[in-house]
Amino acid sequence: MAKSSLSTASLPSSTSASTETSFAAFLRESFDVLRAEMPDLHALMCQRLAPSRVELRVGDELVGLAFSENDVVFRLGAPRANARSADIEVRTTRQTILELVDAETTMLDSVTAETLFFGGALGELARFYDGLMIYLHGAMRAPSFPNILRRFRHGQ
Repeated sequence: MAKSSLSTASLPSSTSASTETSFAAFLRESFDVLRAEMPDLHALMCQRLAPSRVELRVGDELVGLAFSENDVVFRLGAPRANARSADIEVRTTRQTILELVDAETTMLDSVTAETLFFGGALGELARFYDGLMIYLHGAMRAPSFPNILRRFRHGQ
C-alpha cells in the first residue's frame, strides 16, 4: 500500500504493482530487486543518500522517496501540505529514461534539451549522482533487472 507521507523509518517498500503507476511500480520493484540480489549495493546507496528526500516526476507520475541509512520509503502523489520539501527534484519523461538506457542520449544532452531536470543544492545533487551511480551499478548486475526493465519499456 502506498505511504501517505514520507518517513525515514525503515518500513517495508513492497506493494502490489497493480496499485501503482508504471514508473512507480518499476522503481519500487527495482529497489526490491537491488535489496534482494545486491544487498551490499542497496545498503551503500541508502547510506549515501540518507537522509535525503527525493521527488521524481516522470510524465504525470510523482514519486517521493525518503532515504534512511538502510532503506527507502516511497510516497505516491503530491506531498502533504506540511511535509518537508524534497532535497532533490528530478523531472523527466518515460521516453527520456528509455533513451538514456538505450544510450541514444546522455544526461548532459537531456538536460540541455530540457527533457531532464535536476534541482537541489549542489552538495545534495552530488550525493544524488553518487547514489544514482550505485543504483545503476547494482541494476546492471542484478539478474532480475532485465525483466523489470522490459516490463517498464512495454508499459506493463
